[in-house]
Amino acid sequence: MRSAASTTPEMYDDRRAAVRASSQGDGRPGCRSASSPGCGARRYPVGGMEPTIPLVLAEVLANGFALAEAVVDRALVGRLRRDVDAALAAERRWFPPGDDQYGRLLFAPVHGGAFIDLLGDDELFAPIEAVIPGGIVYTMTTSVLRPGEIGPISDYHRDFPIDRPSGLALAAMVLLDPFSARSGATEFIAGSHLDETEAGAGAREPIRLTGSPGDVCYFDPKVLHRARRNGSQGSRRSVLVQMIQPWMKQRVDVREMLRSVPAAPGPAACRRLGRDSLPPGTYDEFAARRADRPW
Repeated sequence: MRSAASTTPEMYDDRRAAVRASSQGDGRPGCRSASSPGCGARRYPVGGMEPTIPLVLAEVLANGFALAEAVVDRALVGRLRRDVDAALAAERRWFPPGDDQYGRLLFAPVHGGAFIDLLGDDELFAPIEAVIPGGIVYTMTTSVLRPGEIGPISDYHRDFPIDRPSGLALAAMVLLDPFSARSGATEFIAGSHLDETEAGAGAREPIRLTGSPGDVCYFDPKVLHRARRNGSQGSRRSVLVQMIQPWMKQRVDVREMLRSVPAAPGPAACRRLGRDSLPPGTYDEFAARRADRPW
């Protein structure tokens, strides 16, 4: 079994090509529908993330997504639930019910607290950083469905265009509540991240993600996915982080967005936010960073 250090971006790209050449259908023999036995997202128990990384990445390569169990500790999950609810209430004046951003924070780190702490979680980011060393946040948002809601993004979609080269981005979805058929859990079209065109993309049977709070779904942003209606009595919440190569353009101006955050993020969170990759804004900043300038 490979360690995190031996999984390189080039190897990931080579394996992707091999999977594309050898896969048939959804890439998982015998899998016909989301309700068929064995057709849920494959689960990887975590006892320290490092030995699980090759398994997770191999599954993402083959099917476009993989679920790792109990990655984020319960205390942080509880804080994230609280902070997600407070942040969505704060953003409601910009994104009310019916808006296509409803239930999805524009940039979660602006709200500080548990979102910043999550960015410092090395276990969470280990699989992504095995493929994208030095990766930075493109976006950090939420997916929240209250009881009875279906949400604004219920059709199959990709978070990254299929004509983009591979190896540019990977995403993680941190489950904060139980994900089940009843709660409107995300459905994926396995293998669709390997599509070269959109022809017939939505005709394949989906695989439903089921999991518990603290589990993490790692996925290729090019895989087709959708949310379903939450028919449960509780909220179905998650935090999503999409990481990109450090030389790519982020969705927002991180420096400006974070001016309102009272506590300075720690070194790991700063690096993942891309603060270390930004060009200097003043002469003093250039002088302080010139020895190891990343720009």
